[in-house]
Amino acid sequence: MPFKRILKDIVHGTEGIKGAIMLDWEGEAVAEYAVYDGSDLAEIGAHYGIILNMIAKVLAGGTSGDVVLDIGIATRSSRLVISTIKEGYYLVLKMEKDVPFGRILFKTRKTISLLKDEMR
Repeated sequence: MPFKRILKDIVHGTEGIKGAIMLDWEGEAVAEYAVYDGSDLAEIGAHYGIILNMIAKVLAGGTSGDVVLDIGIATRSSRLVISTIKEGYYLVLKMEKDVPFGRILFKTRKTISLLKDEMR
């Protein structure tokens, strides 16, 4: 299953998700899908990927040994979930402002698994 098809499935299969983008470690889009014009997805993904990397570095330098799996960000107009796929790759989901993070995080786990399988 190609990456874009996986992203299309989570967008259409989850109420409230407006777009999804898979990016690499340089913030370059690998695949994306949106139900709106999606013109901001690549920029959002690249910028929020920097936040993901900063938080990951802080945790890696600590004694807990934890790694970042997901980050949720709420703004006035939307919500974002940034999820680590595997070393060097991450997923950004853009959704409507009232979508519960918990529901999206649950759906994201399946999508991450499918993306990892496709990367093998």
